[in-house]
Amino acid sequence: VDPARRPTTDTDLDGMSDWAEFVAGTNPTNASSVLALSATPASAGSPLQLHWPSGVNHGYRLVGSANGTAWSPFTDWLRATNAISGYTLPPPTNGAPYLFRLEALP
Repeated sequence: VDPARRPTTDTDLDGMSDWAEFVAGTNPTNASSVLALSATPASAGSPLQLHWPSGVNHGYRLVGSANGTAWSPFTDWLRATNAISGYTLPPPTNGAPYLFRLEALP
């Protein structure tokens, strides 16, 4: 390992540090390997299903917001068992979050 390497080093120049990619379970040497949420309908007229690339045994938690300012946990920590993880959102209710982001732990 290069002794000049720091937690902020971004080997693949994708804007996410190698340390953050390690935590997220993505590949720090591949710019197309990024932690990003995608949403698809589970089936016609049903709630959305969120998906993200994951590292097996890494932890992920969805946090949600109704206004983009105040964020709170939407799920418990989920332990990944596959290279792709997901969560099906329940039907929306008044005041429910409609903005989501993902937190990760190694």
